[in-house]
Amino acid sequence: MDEIANQQPPATGFPHSPDTPRPSISTRVKILIIVGPILLVLIGLGVGLFVVKMNAQQVVVPTASVSPTPEISVMPSVMEPTTAQETTPVPQADGTETFISTTLGIQFSYLKEQPYNAGSIQTAEVGNKVYVYPSSFNQEDGQSVEVFQKQADETIQDAIQKQFLQGKEQGKCFVTITETSGTISKAIIDFPTAQDEGMDTMYEKTTYCSEDYAKTNGIRYFWYDSSHPTTFLFFSIGQYGITAAGDKPWQDTIEVTK
Repeated sequence: MDEIANQQPPATGFPHSPDTPRPSISTRVKILIIVGPILLVLIGLGVGLFVVKMNAQQVVVPTASVSPTPEISVMPSVMEPTTAQETTPVPQADGTETFISTTLGIQFSYLKEQPYNAGSIQTAEVGNKVYVYPSSFNQEDGQSVEVFQKQADETIQDAIQKQFLQGKEQGKCFVTITETSGTISKAIIDFPTAQDEGMDTMYEKTTYCSEDYAKTNGIRYFWYDSSHPTTFLFFSIGQYGITAAGDKPWQDTIEVTK
């Protein structure tokens, strides 16, 4: 009987150390109550950081895609300075300026400031024509040089006749060579005149022969350098002078460059 009384009932459930007491149900509930909110806070912080990161990426991406580089790298066109350079006078130390047109193939010199008080001398290239005029004038009222082309084997007389006197009576309008020096020739569109002829009659003949190119009471003439056989020029000077260095008329410094 004593042996039966001393026997222990069989063990049930999970084995555990006899020295470590198993936590009661109430204790486990308390642990969940304490740990649960902490886990929720940590999960919330993780989600918040993820959202902030995504928002930051969304802000950065479009900003990076708009690059200011195209505005900085835009270069001015290289054609504008080239055109300007072709017709820009080149100043020199003595007050002389040299006008160079690579388009028309001519160059000449003039003094920027003239003895008379009409303003500094300006130049303007329009088509085949270059105006030279004081700044107080309209350019159309100034002096000018025009560039014309002809056949290389054509004389200057024939070229003027063909281009300016088509259909005119030869007895009323004709070409006269007024000066020849070396390779340079000067010519005018001429017409018969009488000693007692008045200005009105002269203007009538000028208008008939060629209003803008026939001789008149001002200086007008064609200019030709036989070393450049396909080019000839026409000067309209009028009744006043514009000089280069040494009181030389600007038109006497002309050169054909092509």
